Amino acid sequence: MMVSDVRYLVALTVASLVLVVVSTWDTDQTNLITKTEAKPTQLQDGAKLRARQMVQDPKQYRCLSDIMNKESKWNPYARNGSHYGMGQMRSVWYRDLDALAQVDATVAYIIHRYGNPCNALAFHHLRNYY
Repeated sequence: MMVSDVRYLVALTVASLVLVVVSTWDTDQTNLITKTEAKPTQLQDGAKLRARQMVQDPKQYRCLSDIMNKESKWNPYARNGSHYGMGQMRSVWYRDLDALAQVDATVAYIIHRYGNPCNALAFHHLRNYY
């Protein structure tokens, strides 16, 4: 692994942590760590970071990103009939997952069924689903 790769992974990890923890200052001037409602773009950015950590090959990541853009535009709340979330899975269990868990489940499904994201995208182009 090259030094630039290590720096990139460290930057991704730090960015992921920043998305998870939000600190605020309360009226009593006491430093508190609080969980706040994330905005859709924050969820999408966090999801993309997670996916990039899981799928490190740039070509394979682009294929995964193409699938996620086509299916939901990386929106964890997307719905099309009985299909939910970023990966548009047909599962209430999947619908109730947070954005990062949806990425984990989608990548695991793609690897299990197709071997890699580019194979899944090729299938998607043929059948308009994956």
